[in-house]
Amino acid sequence: MGQHATEQSIETWREANGLNEPILQQYLTYLKGVLHGDLGTSYYSKTPVTEEIGARFPATIELAIAAILFASFVGILLGVMAAVKKNTVFDAAGSLIALIGVSIPYSGWAFC
Repeated sequence: MGQHATEQSIETWREANGLNEPILQQYLTYLKGVLHGDLGTSYYSKTPVTEEIGARFPATIELAIAAILFASFVGILLGVMAAVKKNTVFDAAGSLIALIGVSIPYSGWAFC
């Protein structure tokens, strides 16, 4: 609505979106919708959230598969190099890269 929205327009918007209800009632209404497959409507695009997720899901799967294949290829290559050239700079570099790889925080699923 922007920073120049009037109190009346904000109140109308809150009422239309059910945000004037107590927070527990809002949450229970949301859970009831989720159980029926309704994740609500995006405030930004005004489309159902399930459509938003569905539109981005193929790209998410494509990126996940590419990341798994890349990580597997690099991991196997580094592992073989470290095993073949034990106690050398290749072994130390492989161990360091593996340590960095497992130390990077995981942010969970993202559909955007």
